[in-house]
Order: sequence, then C-alpha cells, then structure tokens
Amino acid sequence: MTEKPERPQVRRRLSREERRNQILDRAVDLFSTHGFDASTRQLATFAGVTQPLLYNYFPSKADLIRAVYERVYLDRWKPEWDAMIADRSRALDQRLIEFYGDYTETIYDPTWLRLYLYSGLKALDINKWYIARVEDRVIYPICREIRASCAGAEAAKGEVTRSEAEALWTFHGGIVYYGIRREIFMIPERTSFEEMIKRSVDTLLDGAAAILGKEA
Repeated sequence: MTEKPERPQVRRRLSREERRNQILDRAVDLFSTHGFDASTRQLATFAGVTQPLLYNYFPSKADLIRAVYERVYLDRWKPEWDAMIADRSRALDQRLIEFYGDYTETIYDPTWLRLYLYSGLKALDINKWYIARVEDRVIYPICREIRASCAGAEAAKGEVTRSEAEALWTFHGGIVYYGIRREIFMIPERTSFEEMIKRSVDTLLDGAAAILGKEA
C-alpha cells in the first residue's frame, strides 16, 4: 500500500498585534544583551523581518525604545503597590517589607536591570521616565507614610521636602543595587535578601526623626 505523502506544514500568518509583539520581544532581547547601539537594520535581521516592515510597526528607533520601556517597565508595574504602601491599618515596617519584597521580584530580573543600565550609559529617556514614576508612586508616598507614622495624619499632608526625598532615594537605591550586584555582577550574597530588606527598613524608620527634622 502506497503511503500518502505528508502535507507540508503551513505557517500561520501572524496578526498585526502578534507580529508587533514578536518584533518587540526581539528588541528587548537584543537591547538587553548588546545595548542600544544596535541599528534598526540589525534589529530587523534579528527579528526575521525586513527593515521596511519594522518601520511599519515602529516608525523610528525612538518609537521602538518607548515601546520597550512600556513593555518592560510599565507593563510589569503592579497597581496594587499603591494600596500596599498606603494601608495605614498595618504597621509601616510591615508594609515596606511586603512592598519591597514584591517590587524586587519584578526588578531583580537581568533583562530589567541590563536595560536600565544600558539606557543610563546612553543617556536615554528610559531612566528619566522610570525615575519620575518611582518618585511619584514610591518615594513621595513613603515619605508621607513616614510622616503619618511619626507625627500623625495631618503631618502627611504637607509637600515632601528635597531632603526627605533624597533620604528615601538613598534607601531605595541601596535595595536596587543589591539586585545589580547579585544579578548582573554575580557577587555572592553576604546576607540573605530577607535580612537585607528588614535591616534596610529598620534603619530607615529608626532614622525617621532625623529625616523629618523633628522628634519621632
């Protein structure tokens, strides 16, 4: 009995959204591995599309970089973090430990960190966009919660000062850098992540009186 020849597999045509996501995923891979010097021609080759087709989805490299930012940084931002920080029914140290435990699960990702570092080296807008978001959604709210914890709800209503914000950035930056050392530089941990978070939060809150410039 003659065997019937196998039918050649027909490749499914991707929808416009699927094709865009495919190109964007490849852009994230390329930029996080080789930096942002890669040209759109190189990206097109890497993504398996023609350069004109790439421009059909992303008219310029700036548009592509903005899309990478949205994919890696905005899409991973969790709306519930706002409520986690602001929930005054719980002790502030508990809230901060929980928030940073969850937040770092997102940012302690080599792709996230490498893109952030490469962007900073090239002075791209990704860092400016993200810093503005963190300041608005993390730094200022935590400053206000420290005030509320130390001096009551009314104290939290005033404008956050530069010194308060700078103190919080120092605290926040230390936690971010722990991830850079671990995930990018591959430096062995000297203390556990959980212990690092707890000690950092304790140090921040113990110094709250100095940050606020008043008795805690």
